[in-house]
Amino acid sequence: MATILIVEDDTGSRLALAAVLTSANHCVIESKDGLEALSKAKAARPDLIFSDLLLPKMDGFELVRQLRGIPALADLPVIFWTANYDQHEARSLAQSCGVKYVLPKPAEPENILQAVRAALDEAPSAAAEFGQEFDRAHAHLLTEKLDQKVSELETLRRRPSPRPILVIEDNPMDIDFMLQAFEEHSISNPVHICRDGEEAMEFIEAHQTPDDANLPLLVLLDLRLPKVDGVEVLHHARQYAVWRQIPFVAITTSDENSDISRAYEFGVNSYIVKPVDFAAFSEVVKQIKVYWLLTNETPFSNS
Repeated sequence: MATILIVEDDTGSRLALAAVLTSANHCVIESKDGLEALSKAKAARPDLIFSDLLLPKMDGFELVRQLRGIPALADLPVIFWTANYDQHEARSLAQSCGVKYVLPKPAEPENILQAVRAALDEAPSAAAEFGQEFDRAHAHLLTEKLDQKVSELETLRRRPSPRPILVIEDNPMDIDFMLQAFEEHSISNPVHICRDGEEAMEFIEAHQTPDDANLPLLVLLDLRLPKVDGVEVLHHARQYAVWRQIPFVAITTSDENSDISRAYEFGVNSYIVKPVDFAAFSEVVKQIKVYWLLTNETPFSNS
């Protein structure tokens, strides 16, 4: 068992990664920005750091630079993961600061654990060199990503706002899989998340008119929810005229005939058994996009 510091500003990703690592009996410390991570690393002396690259306050590369300058932490193994950088450009800069492993985000649990085992078993990396060449490459990479984000924001501002997708799901890892799959398949609709049945019912009651900008284009519904189960949420929604016209897709772990029949009885439009790995999950989201977001016609405008 190792003590691993997770550095990740996205709550869903951080919780999902923590679940994978604790399932392998590792002790996890969490941090949501680079400065906080540096402080926690000094105090806790973890065996490994698992860090995103784009972080608030101090990015992953600068975090490693700071660590390498502290004798007690200079040999600390680090694994990067990222959804924002091209793998080649990230890996090249990572190697120059002594980081061998760069994983794409999201990564399969088995790939995460394999990288953790390898990083913990290997001898310390050679001393990193942080010269002017590293500084130039680092600055270029950050500038490029900032310019890209500005361009994306400008493009979004020029578009009419699409209607949101409502996700009713309590499992942090499944939420993370879903959000990462939306990004992978360029689903740009805003996403509203309800993490239990009561919260979902309150959302339904708060949005009752066709011209409500928060009225969802599509609802992705887990059936196994805290407080109020998914079928009861579905039944409640179908009591309102406007919500009878919104498609509900059940994505749940149950393949019981009784659950499937009950869901269709109360008005679900589609029933999908939840995949267990990201690749299969991503394929499901792709099919949802093709039919429910691109092919299907809705009764409301701005879809």
